[in-house]
Amino acid sequence: MRQTWQASDFEEPLVAVVPMRETEAWVLADAAALVRVLNVRRLDRSVVTGPEVESCRNPKAVIDALLAGAGLNPNGNGVLQNFYVSVAETAGIAELRKVAAFQQWWNDMIEALEGLGYQHG
Repeated sequence: MRQTWQASDFEEPLVAVVPMRETEAWVLADAAALVRVLNVRRLDRSVVTGPEVESCRNPKAVIDALLAGAGLNPNGNGVLQNFYVSVAETAGIAELRKVAAFQQWWNDMIEALEGLGYQHG
């Protein structure tokens, strides 16, 4: 898709939309942030974190299990949204950038913004 876009006559920058499943996987990237947000001592060893989150087949199920394990109802009103916001505020960008798909999205976003005149600092 990127090659086709670059070979086309389109002048607009291309930044791929991030599918929900990928976003859910990225939420799992920073283990330390998850521990802080969930207020637990440690994560279960079976929870995939770090760059390997892209291999997680069902990140939503992992998130639901993490929430339930922390005594939170993943289907409760606002629980999931609050969890996502808290992880986003707590996660280290350096940890997220270790995930290949996130790094690609990050690079595309920076390139698009620079193309629009914003400076990366």
